[in-house]
Amino acid sequence: MPRIHKNQFKTTVGATFGIASASLTLAAGTGAALGTVSATDPVRLTLARGPLGAETQFEIVEFTGRTGDVLTGGTRGLEGTAQDQWEIGERVENRLTAAEIDEITSGAITQYFESSDIAIVDSDSGSVAHGFGVAPKQIQVVLRCNSADVGYSTGDVYTQVDVNNVKYAIFVDTGDTTNISYRSESATEGSLQIRRKDNGSLVNATAGNWRLVIRATA
Repeated sequence: MPRIHKNQFKTTVGATFGIASASLTLAAGTGAALGTVSATDPVRLTLARGPLGAETQFEIVEFTGRTGDVLTGGTRGLEGTAQDQWEIGERVENRLTAAEIDEITSGAITQYFESSDIAIVDSDSGSVAHGFGVAPKQIQVVLRCNSADVGYSTGDVYTQVDVNNVKYAIFVDTGDTTNISYRSESATEGSLQIRRKDNGSLVNATAGNWRLVIRATA
């Protein structure tokens, strides 16, 4: 979920924040710096007690509304912190919390797979095991030149695999937790259309000079 983050946002409690209250009053004039706070753009704040660097008490609270200096819709005691009563002058900060970092890193790419070369055959189908244990987040199909052809050298990689022509097309599915499936259409003329490396013109390549490679990340 996206949340409001304001660099170096620091203020203090403007009125006693009772242990069961869902509304927090900030120090006069400081609420505007948070902008619009809503259910779709909440703000998560940390209240801290004690000297800076030697705090003795914390509470993390998420708010879903703001009117002036008053934050509303508070969910108290988040991330294992304890609800407490907070007094005027105690610190309130927009800190990045452990749970928010976990949310960010959970979407990171941590695994990469590249298949071995697959011969391009008319009306072929098959699958490759990616080994992720989860469904891939991204899948890319490329062609690797296996023998010099239409301006390409052995080992060159061509990334625009499906050029939407009627002679030959290669398809892959979105993959499951184990495999990625692929299939090729029948190539009536036995050819694969790609763009030449030297001038970009669309030409018939020799399918036997190319190999299919499937790449995926998770």
